[in-house]
Amino acid sequence: MQPRPLKRFKRLVRYLLLRVVFALFGLLPLRVAISLGGALGRLGFRLAGRERRKSLASLAIAFPDDAKRKSVKAQAEGPLSTDEEITVISRAVTQAVKEIVSER
Repeated sequence: MQPRPLKRFKRLVRYLLLRVVFALFGLLPLRVAISLGGALGRLGFRLAGRERRKSLASLAIAFPDDAKRKSVKAQAEGPLSTDEEITVISRAVTQAVKEIVSER
């Protein structure tokens, strides 16, 4: 079943917006892009209440131990600190964009 036209349009707009944002980030020096990306990610985490609640519910399932869950949450809210973390995030974003494109 095909998604409704309005939903398809919203997905297309979201995809195009992401492409523009990623292109702009690509023009920035790496340190600036990392800092700005971290700040936007923290802001988004605080503003996207429904998505935040879903994320925290998933953490509760994945990490039943409360201390470990709090540690993972703190890492998610904090700044990116290593190249490895940046690589993981970059791969996750790339995969998400591919999924958005494949839904079109």
